[in-house]
Amino acid sequence: MKTSIVVLIAATLFLSGCSALGAGAQTSSTQSESKLSAFQGIGVLSFIPIQEQLLPGGQSYVELTIRNNALGQVAKNIVITLDHIHPFSLLDCTGSEIPLESISVSNQDYLVSYQDEQVACDKVYGRCDPLDSDCGFFLYDNDSRVALNQHGLLELFTGDEYDFIWGVKAPEVGAIKGIYYKQDLYYIVEYDYGVNGFYNLIAMSNTEAQRRRDVGESLNVPIDEQNSAGPIDVVFEDEQVFFDVLGSQIVQNFIFTIENKGTGVLSEGTDARVVSRIPDELDVQSSCANWWDGHLVQNEDGTYRTEEGCANKDILYRDITSQDFFGSLEFFVPFKINEQTLTLLRDNNIPLTTFTFFVDMNYTYSIEGSTTLQVRPLGGEQ
Repeated sequence: MKTSIVVLIAATLFLSGCSALGAGAQTSSTQSESKLSAFQGIGVLSFIPIQEQLLPGGQSYVELTIRNNALGQVAKNIVITLDHIHPFSLLDCTGSEIPLESISVSNQDYLVSYQDEQVACDKVYGRCDPLDSDCGFFLYDNDSRVALNQHGLLELFTGDEYDFIWGVKAPEVGAIKGIYYKQDLYYIVEYDYGVNGFYNLIAMSNTEAQRRRDVGESLNVPIDEQNSAGPIDVVFEDEQVFFDVLGSQIVQNFIFTIENKGTGVLSEGTDARVVSRIPDELDVQSSCANWWDGHLVQNEDGTYRTEEGCANKDILYRDITSQDFFGSLEFFVPFKINEQTLTLLRDNNIPLTTFTFFVDMNYTYSIEGSTTLQVRPLGGEQ
Protein backbone atom coordinates (compact mmCIF):
# COMPACT_ATOMS: atom_id res chain seq x y z
CA MET A 1 0.00 0.00 0.00
CA LYS A 2 2.77 2.44 0.94
CA THR A 3 4.62 1.65 -2.28
CA SER A 4 1.62 2.68 -4.34
CA ILE A 5 1.41 5.93 -2.38
CA VAL A 6 5.05 6.63 -3.19
CA VAL A 7 4.37 6.28 -6.91
CA LEU A 8 1.24 8.41 -6.68
CA ILE A 9 2.87 11.25 -4.77
CA ALA A 10 5.96 11.27 -6.95
CA ALA A 11 3.86 11.37 -10.10
CA THR A 12 1.46 13.96 -8.70
CA LEU A 13 4.02 16.41 -7.39
CA PHE A 14 6.81 16.08 -9.87
CA LEU A 15 5.34 14.99 -13.17
CA SER A 16 1.98 16.68 -13.41
CA GLY A 17 2.87 19.48 -11.01
CA CYS A 18 -0.69 20.60 -10.25
CA SER A 19 -3.05 17.67 -10.82
CA ALA A 20 -3.56 17.32 -7.05
CA LEU A 21 -5.07 20.79 -6.93
CA GLY A 22 -7.94 20.46 -9.31
CA ALA A 23 -9.62 23.40 -11.02
CA GLY A 24 -8.68 26.92 -10.07
CA ALA A 25 -5.15 26.07 -8.96
CA GLN A 26 -2.56 28.84 -9.14
CA THR A 27 1.20 28.40 -9.30
CA SER A 28 3.41 31.01 -7.63
CA SER A 29 6.42 32.45 -9.41
CA THR A 30 9.96 32.12 -8.04
CA GLN A 31 11.65 35.30 -6.83
CA SER A 32 15.43 34.91 -7.05
CA GLU A 33 18.34 37.15 -6.13
CA SER A 34 21.35 37.47 -8.39
CA LYS A 35 23.87 37.90 -5.57
CA LEU A 36 24.21 38.20 -1.82
CA SER A 37 25.34 41.27 0.08
CA ALA A 38 28.60 41.41 2.01
CA PHE A 39 26.61 41.04 5.24
CA GLN A 40 25.00 37.74 4.40
CA GLY A 41 26.43 34.32 5.09
CA ILE A 42 23.66 31.98 4.01
CA GLY A 43 21.02 33.92 2.11
CA VAL A 44 17.53 32.75 1.23
CA LEU A 45 16.95 33.22 -2.49
CA SER A 46 13.34 32.09 -2.45
CA PHE A 47 10.73 30.49 -0.20
CA ILE A 48 7.64 29.57 -2.20
CA PRO A 49 4.75 27.14 -2.35
CA ILE A 50 4.87 25.38 -5.70
CA GLN A 51 1.09 25.89 -5.80
CA GLU A 52 0.15 29.03 -3.96
CA GLN A 53 -3.58 28.26 -3.85
CA LEU A 54 -4.96 24.83 -2.98
CA LEU A 55 -8.32 23.16 -2.79
CA PRO A 56 -9.31 21.74 0.61
CA GLY A 57 -7.35 18.53 1.15
CA GLY A 58 -5.10 19.32 -1.82
CA GLN A 59 -1.42 18.42 -1.78
CA SER A 60 1.61 20.38 -2.89
CA TYR A 61 5.02 21.21 -1.53
CA VAL A 62 6.98 24.27 -0.46
CA GLU A 63 10.55 24.92 -1.57
CA LEU A 64 13.25 26.99 0.07
CA THR A 65 16.44 27.82 -1.84
CA ILE A 66 19.57 29.02 -0.06
CA ARG A 67 23.01 30.13 -1.20
CA ASN A 68 26.23 30.46 0.76
CA ASN A 69 28.11 33.70 0.12
CA ALA A 70 31.01 33.14 -2.29
CA LEU A 71 33.14 35.53 -0.21
CA GLY A 72 32.23 33.95 3.11
CA GLN A 73 33.16 30.69 4.79
CA VAL A 74 31.92 27.12 4.66
CA ALA A 75 28.58 26.92 6.51
CA LYS A 76 28.13 23.88 8.73
CA ASN A 77 25.35 22.12 10.63
CA ILE A 78 22.58 23.83 8.66
CA VAL A 79 19.10 23.17 10.03
CA ILE A 80 15.98 24.49 8.25
CA THR A 81 12.80 24.50 10.34
CA LEU A 82 9.27 24.88 8.98
CA ASP A 83 7.01 26.51 11.56
CA HIS A 84 3.41 27.67 12.05
CA ILE A 85 2.13 24.78 9.96
CA HIS A 86 -1.25 23.89 11.51
CA PRO A 87 -4.00 23.56 10.22
CA PHE A 88 -2.00 22.45 7.17
CA SER A 89 -0.34 19.06 7.47
CA LEU A 90 3.16 17.96 6.57
CA LEU A 91 3.58 14.91 4.37
CA ASP A 92 6.38 12.42 4.78
CA CYS A 93 8.18 11.27 1.67
CA THR A 94 5.68 8.44 1.20
CA GLY A 95 2.86 10.98 0.92
CA SER A 96 1.39 10.09 4.32
CA GLU A 97 0.22 12.82 6.66
CA ILE A 98 2.41 13.38 9.70
CA PRO A 99 0.26 13.69 12.85
CA LEU A 100 0.61 17.08 14.51
CA GLU A 101 1.83 15.49 17.73
CA SER A 102 4.66 13.78 15.80
CA ILE A 103 6.15 16.95 14.27
CA SER A 104 8.90 17.09 16.89
CA VAL A 105 9.81 13.40 16.44
CA SER A 106 13.14 12.82 14.72
CA ASN A 107 13.20 11.69 11.10
CA GLN A 108 15.27 8.71 12.19
CA ASP A 109 12.67 7.46 14.68
CA TYR A 110 9.69 8.17 12.42
CA LEU A 111 10.94 6.72 9.15
CA VAL A 112 12.65 3.65 10.55
CA SER A 113 9.37 1.74 10.09
CA TYR A 114 9.73 2.15 6.30
CA GLN A 115 13.21 0.67 6.02
CA ASP A 116 11.99 -2.84 5.29
CA GLU A 117 10.03 -1.52 2.33
CA GLN A 118 13.13 0.23 0.92
CA VAL A 119 11.51 3.64 0.79
CA ALA A 120 14.12 6.18 -0.29
CA CYS A 121 13.13 9.83 0.00
CA ASP A 122 15.62 10.74 -2.72
CA LYS A 123 13.66 8.61 -5.18
CA VAL A 124 10.29 10.03 -4.19
CA TYR A 125 11.38 13.63 -4.69
CA GLY A 126 13.20 12.95 -7.93
CA ARG A 127 16.63 13.80 -6.54
CA CYS A 128 18.27 10.69 -8.01
CA ASP A 129 17.70 7.94 -10.56
CA PRO A 130 14.87 5.70 -9.24
CA LEU A 131 16.86 2.67 -10.44
CA ASP A 132 19.93 3.72 -8.41
CA SER A 133 20.36 1.41 -5.42
CA ASP A 134 22.42 4.11 -3.67
CA CYS A 135 19.53 6.54 -3.41
CA GLY A 136 19.49 8.00 0.09
CA PHE A 137 16.92 6.91 2.65
CA PHE A 138 16.82 10.48 3.93
CA LEU A 139 16.39 13.49 1.69
CA TYR A 140 19.38 15.43 3.08
CA ASP A 141 22.60 14.20 4.62
CA ASN A 142 21.76 15.27 8.19
CA ASP A 143 18.01 14.62 8.18
CA SER A 144 18.31 11.64 10.51
CA ARG A 145 19.33 13.97 13.36
CA VAL A 146 16.55 16.54 13.05
CA ALA A 147 12.78 16.62 13.53
CA LEU A 148 10.13 15.90 10.91
CA ASN A 149 9.47 19.60 10.24
CA GLN A 150 13.18 20.17 9.68
CA HIS A 151 15.87 19.37 7.13
CA GLY A 152 19.54 19.10 7.99
CA LEU A 153 22.67 19.61 5.90
CA LEU A 154 26.16 18.97 7.23
CA GLU A 155 27.87 21.71 5.22
CA LEU A 156 27.43 24.12 2.34
CA PHE A 157 30.51 25.38 0.52
CA THR A 158 30.98 29.00 -0.52
CA GLY A 159 29.02 29.93 -3.63
CA ASP A 160 26.90 26.77 -3.51
CA GLU A 161 23.09 26.69 -3.60
CA TYR A 162 20.70 24.11 -2.17
CA ASP A 163 16.95 23.47 -2.41
CA PHE A 164 14.88 22.15 0.50
CA ILE A 165 11.37 20.80 0.02
CA TRP A 166 8.46 19.76 2.26
CA GLY A 167 5.25 18.07 1.19
CA VAL A 168 2.14 19.83 2.55
CA LYS A 169 -1.57 19.09 2.59
CA ALA A 170 -4.30 21.72 2.87
CA PRO A 171 -6.93 21.42 5.64
CA GLU A 172 -10.22 19.79 4.73
CA VAL A 173 -13.21 21.98 3.93
CA GLY A 174 -14.77 21.48 7.38
CA ALA A 175 -11.64 22.69 9.17
CA ILE A 176 -11.86 26.06 7.41
CA LYS A 177 -15.68 26.22 7.55
CA GLY A 178 -15.96 26.22 3.78
CA ILE A 179 -14.47 29.69 3.30
CA TYR A 180 -11.27 31.08 1.84
CA TYR A 181 -8.35 30.59 4.22
CA LYS A 182 -4.84 32.09 4.23
CA GLN A 183 -1.91 30.88 6.31
CA ASP A 184 1.56 32.37 6.87
CA LEU A 185 4.20 29.64 6.88
CA TYR A 186 7.55 30.46 8.49
CA TYR A 187 11.08 29.17 8.08
CA ILE A 188 14.07 29.41 10.40
CA VAL A 189 17.54 28.83 8.94
CA GLU A 190 20.19 28.13 11.56
CA TYR A 191 23.84 27.48 10.72
CA ASP A 192 27.37 27.58 12.08
CA TYR A 193 29.51 30.27 10.51
CA GLY A 194 32.60 32.35 11.08
CA VAL A 195 34.32 35.60 10.24
CA ASN A 196 38.02 36.21 9.98
CA GLY A 197 39.77 39.47 9.38
CA PHE A 198 43.13 41.14 9.64
CA TYR A 199 44.31 44.65 10.36
CA ASN A 200 47.74 46.04 9.56
CA LEU A 201 48.59 48.55 12.26
CA ILE A 202 51.30 51.00 11.15
CA ALA A 203 53.73 52.23 13.80
CA MET A 204 55.89 55.33 13.16
CA SER A 205 58.98 56.40 15.03
CA ASN A 206 58.88 59.75 16.80
CA THR A 207 61.86 60.80 14.68
CA GLU A 208 59.98 60.07 11.45
CA ALA A 209 56.90 61.85 12.77
CA GLN A 210 58.94 64.96 13.53
CA ARG A 211 60.58 64.87 10.10
CA ARG A 212 57.15 64.79 8.45
CA ARG A 213 55.93 67.70 10.54
CA ASP A 214 59.00 69.74 9.63
CA VAL A 215 58.43 69.31 5.88
CA GLY A 216 54.63 69.53 6.05
CA GLU A 217 54.12 65.87 5.15
CA SER A 218 51.04 64.00 6.38
CA LEU A 219 51.40 61.61 9.31
CA ASN A 220 48.63 59.44 7.89
CA VAL A 221 49.66 56.27 6.13
CA PRO A 222 47.42 53.81 4.21
CA ILE A 223 45.95 51.07 6.40
CA ASP A 224 45.27 47.60 5.02
CA GLU A 225 42.40 45.60 6.50
CA GLN A 226 40.05 42.88 5.34
CA ASN A 227 37.12 40.74 6.52
CA SER A 228 35.39 37.69 5.12
CA ALA A 229 31.73 38.19 4.19
CA GLY A 230 28.98 37.27 6.60
CA PRO A 231 26.37 38.72 8.96
CA ILE A 232 28.88 39.29 11.78
CA ASP A 233 31.44 41.93 10.88
CA VAL A 234 34.72 42.99 12.50
CA VAL A 235 35.08 46.78 12.49
CA PHE A 236 38.64 47.95 13.20
CA GLU A 237 39.36 51.33 14.74
CA ASP A 238 42.19 53.15 13.02
CA GLU A 239 44.92 53.90 15.52
CA GLN A 240 48.03 56.02 14.97
CA VAL A 241 50.91 54.39 16.89
CA PHE A 242 54.21 56.16 17.56
CA PHE A 243 57.28 54.64 19.14
CA ASP A 244 60.49 55.99 20.69
CA VAL A 245 63.46 53.72 20.05
CA LEU A 246 65.42 55.44 22.84
CA GLY A 247 62.79 55.99 25.51
CA SER A 248 60.20 54.01 27.42
CA GLN A 249 57.13 52.80 25.55
CA ILE A 250 53.61 53.83 26.49
CA VAL A 251 50.72 51.39 26.42
CA GLN A 252 48.94 51.44 23.04
CA ASN A 253 45.55 49.92 22.19
CA PHE A 254 44.39 47.75 19.35
CA ILE A 255 40.60 48.31 19.23
CA PHE A 256 37.89 46.57 17.24
CA THR A 257 34.15 45.97 17.45
CA ILE A 258 32.15 42.87 16.61
CA GLU A 259 28.91 43.97 14.94
CA ASN A 260 25.82 42.13 13.73
CA LYS A 261 25.10 43.65 10.31
CA GLY A 262 22.88 40.84 9.08
CA THR A 263 19.11 40.48 9.26
CA GLY A 264 19.18 37.68 11.84
CA VAL A 265 20.57 37.05 15.31
CA LEU A 266 23.00 34.80 17.12
CA SER A 267 20.98 31.66 17.78
CA GLU A 268 19.39 31.59 21.22
CA GLY A 269 21.25 29.51 23.78
CA THR A 270 24.46 29.25 21.72
CA ASP A 271 27.99 30.35 22.50
CA ALA A 272 30.42 32.17 20.25
CA ARG A 273 34.18 32.56 20.60
CA VAL A 274 36.16 35.65 19.61
CA VAL A 275 39.89 35.08 19.09
CA SER A 276 42.54 37.73 18.49
CA ARG A 277 46.04 36.75 17.36
CA ILE A 278 48.65 39.26 18.45
CA PRO A 279 51.91 39.91 16.55
CA ASP A 280 55.02 38.38 18.11
CA GLU A 281 56.70 41.80 18.22
CA LEU A 282 54.23 43.04 20.84
CA ASP A 283 53.80 42.36 24.53
CA VAL A 284 50.19 42.21 25.64
CA GLN A 285 49.61 43.99 28.95
CA SER A 286 47.96 42.30 31.92
CA SER A 287 45.13 44.85 31.88
CA CYS A 288 43.69 43.04 28.82
CA ALA A 289 41.82 40.80 31.26
CA ASN A 290 39.22 43.57 31.38
CA TRP A 291 38.09 42.42 27.92
CA TRP A 292 39.37 38.85 27.54
CA ASP A 293 38.76 35.52 29.30
CA GLY A 294 42.31 34.29 28.81
CA HIS A 295 44.62 32.91 26.15
CA LEU A 296 44.91 29.80 24.01
CA VAL A 297 47.88 27.44 24.13
CA GLN A 298 48.55 25.00 21.31
CA ASN A 299 48.88 21.32 22.23
CA GLU A 300 51.24 18.88 20.54
CA ASP A 301 48.38 17.45 18.45
CA GLY A 302 47.56 20.89 17.03
CA THR A 303 44.48 21.49 19.18
CA TYR A 304 44.22 24.37 21.65
CA ARG A 305 43.53 24.55 25.36
CA THR A 306 42.42 27.61 27.31
CA GLU A 307 44.40 29.19 30.12
CA GLU A 308 43.73 32.17 32.34
CA GLY A 309 45.62 35.44 32.04
CA CYS A 310 46.88 37.27 28.99
CA ALA A 311 50.14 39.07 29.75
CA ASN A 312 52.65 38.58 26.91
CA LYS A 313 50.41 35.97 25.26
CA ASP A 314 49.75 36.05 21.54
CA ILE A 315 46.32 34.37 21.21
CA LEU A 316 43.54 35.91 23.29
CA TYR A 317 39.98 34.62 23.48
CA ARG A 318 36.60 35.54 24.88
CA ASP A 319 33.48 33.42 24.95
CA ILE A 320 30.15 35.20 24.62
CA THR A 321 26.57 33.96 24.70
CA SER A 322 23.68 35.10 22.58
CA GLN A 323 22.31 36.84 25.70
CA ASP A 324 25.55 38.87 26.01
CA PHE A 325 25.47 40.11 22.44
CA PHE A 326 23.12 42.99 21.69
CA GLY A 327 24.28 43.84 18.20
CA SER A 328 27.82 45.00 18.94
CA LEU A 329 30.66 44.40 21.38
CA GLU A 330 33.91 46.36 21.66
CA PHE A 331 37.32 44.81 22.38
CA PHE A 332 40.66 46.30 23.44
CA VAL A 333 44.12 44.76 23.32
CA PRO A 334 46.54 46.91 25.36
CA PHE A 335 50.13 46.35 24.24
CA LYS A 336 53.68 47.65 24.15
CA ILE A 337 56.32 47.08 21.48
CA ASN A 338 58.78 44.64 23.03
CA GLU A 339 62.41 45.49 23.67
CA GLN A 340 63.77 43.06 21.08
CA THR A 341 61.72 44.71 18.36
CA LEU A 342 62.70 48.21 19.48
CA THR A 343 66.38 47.25 19.31
CA LEU A 344 65.89 45.96 15.76
CA LEU A 345 64.09 49.16 14.72
CA ARG A 346 66.78 51.35 16.26
CA ASP A 347 69.76 49.43 14.87
CA ASN A 348 68.32 49.39 11.37
CA ASN A 349 66.96 52.94 11.51
CA ILE A 350 63.47 51.78 10.46
CA PRO A 351 60.97 54.70 10.46
CA LEU A 352 57.79 52.69 9.77
CA THR A 353 56.82 49.16 10.68
CA THR A 354 53.67 47.06 10.36
CA PHE A 355 52.05 44.86 13.00
CA THR A 356 49.36 42.49 11.69
CA PHE A 357 46.47 41.54 13.99
CA PHE A 358 44.07 38.71 13.14
CA VAL A 359 40.54 38.41 14.52
CA ASP A 360 38.26 35.38 14.20
CA MET A 361 34.80 34.62 15.51
CA ASN A 362 32.86 31.37 15.22
CA TYR A 363 29.14 31.53 15.92
CA THR A 364 25.69 30.06 15.22
CA TYR A 365 23.33 32.35 13.32
CA SER A 366 19.58 32.32 12.64
CA ILE A 367 17.48 34.01 9.99
CA GLU A 368 13.71 33.87 9.50
CA GLY A 369 11.15 34.50 6.81
CA SER A 370 7.71 33.52 5.61
CA THR A 371 5.47 32.74 2.68
CA THR A 372 1.71 32.38 2.31
CA LEU A 373 -0.42 29.31 1.62
CA GLN A 374 -4.02 29.72 0.53
CA VAL A 375 -7.02 27.38 0.49
CA ARG A 376 -10.00 28.22 -1.71
CA PRO A 377 -12.97 25.85 -1.68
CA LEU A 378 -14.78 25.38 -4.96
CA GLY A 379 -17.26 28.23 -5.12
CA GLY A 380 -15.80 29.76 -1.96
CA GLU A 381 -15.33 33.50 -1.71
CA GLN A 382 -11.97 35.20 -1.19
